[in-house]
Amino acid sequence: MDNPGQCKALNVSDEKRCLEAATSVNGLFCSFHSKQCQGLYRGYKLRNARLDRLSANRPTFLASATVPLSHQDFSLITTQSDCKEVHDHLFLILQLLERVIRARKLHHSRFFAEDCDYGHAKFLEDLQSQKGTVVRALERLERRTAEVLFREEKWYGWVRECQDEEERGREKEREKVRMEAAMFKRHWKAAQLRARDAKAKEDKMRQDAYLEQAYKESLALKERNGEGEDTDDDEMDWDPIEDVLEDNRGSYLDLVQTFLWMVDPNAAAEADTAMVGINAPTPSTPGPSVLTETPESAPKLNAEIPQGAKASPSSKKAKSKNKKKATPAAKAPEPKPEPDKGLIESREEMHERLKNGTEYNQAKVKGVMIAGTLENPVISTKTVTFPENLIQKMLAEIHDIKHLLFCRLLLGHAALLPAALRANNVEEFLADPEVTTAALRDICLKMENPSLQDIRDACADFFRSEEEEEEADIEMAKPASPTSKDTDEHGMPMFKLKKQKGELPDTWKPKSEMAKMAEQMGQLPTFDSIMENEEGGAVNFGENKDSKVPGKKIRVKICGKSIWNYPSNKAMNRGGWLHFCIIAKDSSLHDAVALCRHWDEFFELNILAIWQYFPGANWAEWVGNRYRQQMLQLGFIMYFESASPDAHDLTIRENNRNRGGGRRSHAVFEARNFICAHIKRDDPVSRRLVQYLSMQSHTLLVLVRDAETGKLLIKPEEEERWLYREKSGIGRASRNGGWHIIKSIGPTFFEEMDQYRQWKFSFKEYYDVYVWDLEPGEPFAVLYNTVQQMLFKAHRFRSGPDIYNPAGPVLKTICRDSETNRARDIQPGEVIMSIWDDVNHPGTTFFYSKDENHADQSEGNLSLRRVFDEPNKFPKNLFYTKADELEDAILFPEELADKKLDPLDVGNVDPIGMWEEGFSLKGFVEGDCFESDSDTESEAWMTDSDAEHEDEDDSDLDDEGDEEDAVDAEQETAGAINATEVEQKPKIDMVEVARAMGHSDEMREVMKKMLLKPKRVPRDRSSPAAMQAEFMEFLDKEKAKVFKQVWHSADLEPNAQAHYTEMMDMTRKCRKHCRNTFDCAPVILGLYLVDDLNVEPEYAKGVHKAIAKIAPFFYPQFLESEDGEPFRNSLMFNQAERAKNFPDIRSHVSNKYRAPSFWKEFEDEMRKVHGELNELPAEWDLHIRPIIAHLYKCGVLRSRSDLRVQGEAIAGKEPGRDKWDVFFDWRRNMNNMNWDPAMVNPRTIAPFKATAKNFALKNPTARFAVLTLWSAPHFYPLMIGWDNRDPTSFRDLIGRYFNWMFVPKDLPRSEWSIHLSAQARITPYKKFLGKNVIARRDKYLVMATDEGELFKLVAATTFAIQTKPWRLELDLWKSFVNVDLEFLEGLDDKWVD
Repeated sequence: MDNPGQCKALNVSDEKRCLEAATSVNGLFCSFHSKQCQGLYRGYKLRNARLDRLSANRPTFLASATVPLSHQDFSLITTQSDCKEVHDHLFLILQLLERVIRARKLHHSRFFAEDCDYGHAKFLEDLQSQKGTVVRALERLERRTAEVLFREEKWYGWVRECQDEEERGREKEREKVRMEAAMFKRHWKAAQLRARDAKAKEDKMRQDAYLEQAYKESLALKERNGEGEDTDDDEMDWDPIEDVLEDNRGSYLDLVQTFLWMVDPNAAAEADTAMVGINAPTPSTPGPSVLTETPESAPKLNAEIPQGAKASPSSKKAKSKNKKKATPAAKAPEPKPEPDKGLIESREEMHERLKNGTEYNQAKVKGVMIAGTLENPVISTKTVTFPENLIQKMLAEIHDIKHLLFCRLLLGHAALLPAALRANNVEEFLADPEVTTAALRDICLKMENPSLQDIRDACADFFRSEEEEEEADIEMAKPASPTSKDTDEHGMPMFKLKKQKGELPDTWKPKSEMAKMAEQMGQLPTFDSIMENEEGGAVNFGENKDSKVPGKKIRVKICGKSIWNYPSNKAMNRGGWLHFCIIAKDSSLHDAVALCRHWDEFFELNILAIWQYFPGANWAEWVGNRYRQQMLQLGFIMYFESASPDAHDLTIRENNRNRGGGRRSHAVFEARNFICAHIKRDDPVSRRLVQYLSMQSHTLLVLVRDAETGKLLIKPEEEERWLYREKSGIGRASRNGGWHIIKSIGPTFFEEMDQYRQWKFSFKEYYDVYVWDLEPGEPFAVLYNTVQQMLFKAHRFRSGPDIYNPAGPVLKTICRDSETNRARDIQPGEVIMSIWDDVNHPGTTFFYSKDENHADQSEGNLSLRRVFDEPNKFPKNLFYTKADELEDAILFPEELADKKLDPLDVGNVDPIGMWEEGFSLKGFVEGDCFESDSDTESEAWMTDSDAEHEDEDDSDLDDEGDEEDAVDAEQETAGAINATEVEQKPKIDMVEVARAMGHSDEMREVMKKMLLKPKRVPRDRSSPAAMQAEFMEFLDKEKAKVFKQVWHSADLEPNAQAHYTEMMDMTRKCRKHCRNTFDCAPVILGLYLVDDLNVEPEYAKGVHKAIAKIAPFFYPQFLESEDGEPFRNSLMFNQAERAKNFPDIRSHVSNKYRAPSFWKEFEDEMRKVHGELNELPAEWDLHIRPIIAHLYKCGVLRSRSDLRVQGEAIAGKEPGRDKWDVFFDWRRNMNNMNWDPAMVNPRTIAPFKATAKNFALKNPTARFAVLTLWSAPHFYPLMIGWDNRDPTSFRDLIGRYFNWMFVPKDLPRSEWSIHLSAQARITPYKKFLGKNVIARRDKYLVMATDEGELFKLVAATTFAIQTKPWRLELDLWKSFVNVDLEFLEGLDDKWVD
């Protein structure tokens, strides 16, 4: 229970209850605390009055200002004198407010802590608000003063930028107070000395107060006796707040010097203890008597840090009143026990850590770690250690880095910057009177726990040269300029299928990134950010008068240290990262990763961490187990994997029968393993890896996201996105029912994985890769091994040592310490074996092991077995082979040409896939849904010069305005004018026009016939049904364009692309020639055919295109013209010479008609290897892989995500052709295939030669044509529906699964399919063609009594082939037109079979 006569006050120093008796008049306080209480009260009252006087007598600028101080930017001040006047006024107000606030707080908390004076609290809040306003105003005034004084200095703009950044990140005062308390709590070692000093000082003041009271009483007694002298001293003149403020400033100075290793707290504490009991004199001050220092007050001097702060006048005056010698006071209490070590290490503590190491934090490392490998000779339990000479060198460097860090922090503080610029060292800066206590507090809060970014910048500053070189930007291929998702490059709308609910989006970005972007977008851009220069990072200083110094990269001296005006944007060297790891001892590599400038810097850091270069206790977590370590070295940065438990452990399949005879119950839970990782963006290895993974669809599925744009570049099929699913129930119906998807790949999963990732890249130079199993219930090792094998091939490893090639540039510069096994740098001129030399040493052996006992995957259990007993022996296809090399030449031709590609073009996105994602509606909007003038099917094969001529030709076609244009227009618009419309112009008589222009009788006749033809009823385009039909025709034409691009790029016939380009170029120029001539046989024939074939006006241009294609065989004037001169000697028209050599391609024979002897070699080899395709002769793979790769890249083949396959790809030679080619075996499923009943066996149709002979017997002047549909050697141009592709599936020799998108020629009865399509093309025109046109497989025999009739029939047949749906084409290089029977009979059967 409290003693009623005890003093109620709390000691200012330790906040403990005073033990003295209450002797004041009100019975509350002892004599000392009564005097202290009155002093505080009188002090803040006097200062309040002075503040009122200052407010009434403001400087002229403030008095006349119309803007309140809180919003005043002082931009109207232009002279130094005005700045100084306003500064002195505001600085005085700040000092007064600081003392009033502190005195009021002490007065209330130490003397009236139990009272609740809400009015006092409200008044105190108002004072604190005023103080904040004055502080901000002073900072703005400091900036304006610096602008007035230092505007011409080169470093001014940079300082201004730093201060702006500091202002944007300013913390609230209340938060600073909380952080200040936490800071002192953490750094008790330094703060406790100040507490002891404060206690000793308070005890001394208590003694001084007692002596002062006795002295006063003596003076009063003398005065009553008439012996005293008058004095002006007032007993209330002592103000304790000055001593409190002085003590606070000393505490901050102690902390700063501790942070900078300017004083050692341990040494100071030892010296303090040694000085206890030793008397030491105190500095004397003017006064009536001199006091002698007591032993208890001695620690004060030992703990003090030299500084430039002056003793307060009030304190001096109080001390000068002491007239008598001091008597011993109570002994100061012993210091409290020290808490845990603070955040800042002393020099000795860091020395101890580097010398002896610390325990690794391996609690978060899961999985096996293998000793005896090159990376881990032994499994260390402690961090690496360093020799003494290196420790001393690093400690000296870290001391300098701490000072650089301190200087960089000072840049952002406007109040401290002028003093920092003046000072030659930190000691001078701390001694500067303008360095206020509040400013010191702010800098202590920053220095006590600097951000990792600040530490990184300081370490980079230490290693930067005095002459900074220009920082070269990382050369990266930039993506094409983004266009709107809803419009094409012409601004026309894009058609995209509407996404179903739950489907994968086209783009995705993490919520954290989106929030950051939204925050940045919410900030108004500054002028500097708008006009940002390409160098980046440096502040723009405008024009520099010194032409020798770069205008944007300068240095400034802060506290005697010169630093650059911007943080380094270069990759910090490994020495800098080593110092970073030592200084930020509690950091992990996850923290360092976030500070890397680009991928290459991060990867080097990753490699060094793997080889134990850094002494960080928490950095072992990054490297993790052996599996993760191997992937990290290959640049595959895994951040989450479902390894424990894996899918094998999670998958459950139960099927139980009720013992009572009831129905079966079942419960199934299926899981797939998955891996989430990062790979480098826009890198050849990454491109190859993504391509290889996407081709492993029989084993795994992959999704790739571009971090820069958020676009999903590679996406799986929607039904294969699931990771966890289940179903349960009773009976067969529930067993065959649908699955309940628990977890799947999608935005929710992406966000979840983003939360699991323990680091964030500061750059966007990477792809997100998600890989998961196709088959549920597999061990994780299956997925891991597949991905690792693809990485080996992507890096093109050919042997064991090649696995270390990605880390080679780093490993060549480091070596192992022979005593400690520490990885260290090789010094210049040092002759020693590097780690790279060890890897490639002949004595280094490699063994291949795999998971042997998956059932026992307990923690720490290594369930691996060595597959091969002999060293350096590996599975057949583990490494990069010759077949891989041939395949890569097809899949990645840009590598051979050394071309830069768009980073968004990864994986095999074929033209069909791109079209399926969305296509332009330009043609539909412009009405180009049927026929157009441009021959778009040939555009893919044009050279640059061809394209230039194409532009010229198009302009000719558009601008000439000849008669055929008028005829085409008449045909296309025939009947378009409604009969009820009133004629506004007289009708033109085209016959009279033709007669006036001198056209032939044939031309006048056909024009007359055309004009007399009844007008068609125009299409009703206003109805939805008509619009839908028109849109479907537009889709057919768009698909035809894309398909033709795919087909012709996949054509492996020698010179196929050149032949096709020549044919299309000839057609285009022939049409141009006919348009210019107009009154010629092809044009007249075209006008007749439009009427005879009853062609709708929308398709009339198709007739003229078809005639232009075959006209040179009947109209020799074209080849004799200037337009036809390039084709005059072409083999396309020299049919006799062309007929001598059949193209060097495989035959069209399907599995059904292939001789059994052809398969014998394949069957024999399969029996030898027991059906293992991987064990078939490697020579076969060399012939198969390039062809499959070509078909796959062009889009004819696609990877198959299924566990079943119908056929195999094999290599073979056909009889009579000594050349390897690829064939596909679907014989095992041939009898189970379903066929269209309308299909007819073309072999039942009579051979063309016999049919032609019979026709010639009846028509002696007969002429013939054999027209061949275009097809590639391996497939026909027939699309396969998505639900009919299973029969065309096959696997190659390395086990990959594919589907055909178009009908392969090896497919059983493929001849029937193409014959059905060929027959269907001419059936609508059977009335016109009659029996003179016969289809057989992919060929037509056209028979006519004379050349004129043949011209008409061939033209009509060509039009029938190439019109709607515009997919089939006539191949003139395999056709023979306008020939006699003798020529036809002399052809090799291959031409007409």
